[in-house]
Amino acid sequence: MKKFIVGTLTAVSVMLSVSSSHATSAIDSLRSRLSAAGTTADSITILYDIYDLSDRKDRAPVAWQMLDIAERSGNDALGLDMLRHLANIYTRNDSVLQLLQQKCDLYPESDDHAATQTFISLRRAGHIARYASEAERLKQIKETIGQYQELTPEASPYQNIERLGTLCILLGNGTHMAMLTDYIDKSLDMVKYLPETDFAVRNIIYNQASSIYTNINQTEKAIDADKKLLSIMDDMTRFYHKNGRRYRNYDTIRYSTYRNLLQNYSGLSSREIQLCYDSINAIAARNADVAADMRLNVANAYYLMAVKDYAGALPMLENIIETSSDNFNMMRALRNIITAAKAIGDNDALLRYTTRYNNALEDYARLSAQETYNELQTIYNVNELQMRNTRLELDHAEGRVRHQRHLLIYGIICLAVMLIIVCILIKVINKSRTLARSLASSNDALKSERANLLETQKKLIAARDEAKRAEQYKSDFIDNISREINNPLNAIVEYSHLIVDCADNDKKQYLRRYADIVRLNTELLSTTVRDLLDVGELDDPSLSVKRYPVLLGDLCSLAIGSMRSRLQPGVTISFEQENAPDVYITTDSRRVEQVLINLLSNAAKFTSEGTISLSYIIDRPNNSVTFAVSDTGIGIPEGKEEEIFDRFRKLDRTTQGSGLGLAICRMIADLLDGSVRVDTSHKGKGANFLFTIPIS
Repeated sequence: MKKFIVGTLTAVSVMLSVSSSHATSAIDSLRSRLSAAGTTADSITILYDIYDLSDRKDRAPVAWQMLDIAERSGNDALGLDMLRHLANIYTRNDSVLQLLQQKCDLYPESDDHAATQTFISLRRAGHIARYASEAERLKQIKETIGQYQELTPEASPYQNIERLGTLCILLGNGTHMAMLTDYIDKSLDMVKYLPETDFAVRNIIYNQASSIYTNINQTEKAIDADKKLLSIMDDMTRFYHKNGRRYRNYDTIRYSTYRNLLQNYSGLSSREIQLCYDSINAIAARNADVAADMRLNVANAYYLMAVKDYAGALPMLENIIETSSDNFNMMRALRNIITAAKAIGDNDALLRYTTRYNNALEDYARLSAQETYNELQTIYNVNELQMRNTRLELDHAEGRVRHQRHLLIYGIICLAVMLIIVCILIKVINKSRTLARSLASSNDALKSERANLLETQKKLIAARDEAKRAEQYKSDFIDNISREINNPLNAIVEYSHLIVDCADNDKKQYLRRYADIVRLNTELLSTTVRDLLDVGELDDPSLSVKRYPVLLGDLCSLAIGSMRSRLQPGVTISFEQENAPDVYITTDSRRVEQVLINLLSNAAKFTSEGTISLSYIIDRPNNSVTFAVSDTGIGIPEGKEEEIFDRFRKLDRTTQGSGLGLAICRMIADLLDGSVRVDTSHKGKGANFLFTIPIS
């Protein structure tokens, strides 16, 4: 069996050399990618991979670099994670642990922040337990017990775990376990209340529990703690791999856990013992730190004891006894070496190590007595503190009694006041009942009035609906009649021209004058019909506007061209920007032309001599264009500037037209998000209409 172990260690060394070479190559590749990383997130992912692949001694610079990135970018999750990693690295340097705790205090409150504070505090407690003097350790134990007992029921699980865990760590290196077992059981109970993703604090508590239970020979509890640790590490591995940390592993902690299990081999089955040892060899094959520890033969010694290869285990146990600085490890090795010597009949070794074990027990007893005294002194001091707290609570209770006495007096006074108030209220209630009866009568009258109002409302609704139907009938009638009139009008115009064309030449001039009168009147009638149709169309709320780019010059020229034949003799019409550079606007050209033609037609109707002009002004800052139609006609009477835009409104009832032209202009302007109005600042003869619309 010993040859098998030597062969295994040789194979592990070869595999470790290959694994280390692959890790170094992977790190070099990642560092070349890091220099080309485009974002902070990419850099963090690559640095995590470098950290996970690095040996323990090479991780500190990477962790400090990532902490610096976290502080500069405000990444709290990364910063707190790196503080925990650095606390693991610097467990032997209290000044660095103190610096990390100060940095942690600067982060905002959260579960992650509380977990990190607790983790660093427990690491500092571990440093005190290992390296501080006995007096300083006892002082810290006393302070921590006091802090724990001062915790209120509302204290968070992290506050409880920080105090309990610190006590377990500080008491764990002692020889008397009277207080320790209770504290470690309470710590394990508190761990259940931590968030599921808080692996770091759980690891420390279960690792400490495993060590304590092993030292006090509670084998079953030690094995349960180690198995829970392995389960937590499985959860951590899945969690971190799911979040992109493909190289994250817990080989060192797993090795330590499997080694602890082998030290408690008496509580394991043969299959579990072999599984532990195989797992240790697999980890050592890929981890240099584990391989170095394996050469100390602690795991090998207890594996050989477990499989009853006592001859092979004996020299390894002797080495543990000679090199171990931990009293518990030495005592455990002495017990096992005595068992091995008995089994193989090595009486010399049995006598030698039995004597040494007895001497160690005597030393342990003396040390235990001293520590028991110290522990009792600590308990006495704590009890004295508790007594002071009890006295303070009694004083506080007396204060509460005095306060309650005062409250009682105030209560009696308040009761008397309340009785007076009740008497007043009874009088008020009597008055209220009288008022209620009066209100009931008024309420009946209001109900009757309400019924009358509801009846009136129903009649008004019926009248409104009837009016709507009448309005719809009117609209349908106008629409149908207008369409029916259009066709006969077109026929009249065409046939009048046909009569002129078929007449003799000497009668054409005479007949053409009457044909023109017919054409003029049919055009007036057609205009009236179109106005009626347009009003009906513009009243439709579903009417849409079709906007597209169009030249301003084209719009104005078309409107001017359509009006030339309608001018009275002696009237001229002009487009002022006829030769100016043309400009595109985005609008519904048909609607704009309709407004311009209506305004020009209105100007032609009331201008018997003089001029009619059309112009526009572009206002780029307000994204608008304003058309101006001016004439030298009869003008608009003062005060009638808005009235003329009402439907069917004619200032002179003798003039031709339906009175809808300007109303249609206003409706179209509103549809185009624009406006049309009379220019009240216009001076001189005639009128000036302004039509403004958006350019786009």
